[in-house]
Amino acid sequence: PFDVDGFDPEGLVKLADGSFWLAEEYAPSLVRVAADGRVQERLVPAGLEADLAGADYEVTGSLPAILRNRSVNRGFESVALSPDERFLYALVQSPLSNPDKDTFKRSRQARLFKIDLAAREVVGEFVYEMDTPDSFPEDAPARQKDVKLSEMMALGTGDLVVLERVDRATRLQRVSLAGATNLLGSAWDDEATSPSLEQLDAEELSASGVTPVTKALWLDSAAHGG
Repeated sequence: PFDVDGFDPEGLVKLADGSFWLAEEYAPSLVRVAADGRVQERLVPAGLEADLAGADYEVTGSLPAILRNRSVNRGFESVALSPDERFLYALVQSPLSNPDKDTFKRSRQARLFKIDLAAREVVGEFVYEMDTPDSFPEDAPARQKDVKLSEMMALGTGDLVVLERVDRATRLQRVSLAGATNLLGSAWDDEATSPSLEQLDAEELSASGVTPVTKALWLDSAAHGG
């Protein structure tokens, strides 16, 4: 039977006090764990907290509700902590199934979130535009849904490294949030918006006034044989 205390942990960061934040894939959610391994609290998409009533820790619906449209097994895969420990960054592994699974299979628009840890509040939501499958010849014929975002670290506030991959190739992308459009609380967080953010291609995204985060290729495993 469904277990309100169950979750699927993926990414992990450690704080100076010995505690941890986990990126959790299933809800998706962000989970704070004490240094002794005990779960202390869980931040989930708004509206989901009622489904987790009775958990052995505090559950807060402080993440955008649109995250409930995460594709199965493609929720939060990675999490990063700013060096000053003020901000947590969370990135979905794949675009949302918004409005449906067919959209997820074709979309390149993944969502990246910035959380103020002191307030436990999301303060930023940005578009990370994923590479196209044909740019990974090692995995040909790859499909768009085969491209995944599987790890992340912070070099500074708004300065990140993201691991973008298929099965046989891995890329490290240097990512900057500077100049990117903050979508938080906009129509793109509303399920009724049509077309959805995930249905837009690069040109339509630009025409809609949305600027994704900046990506610069840092390392490509294809350039290093073996």
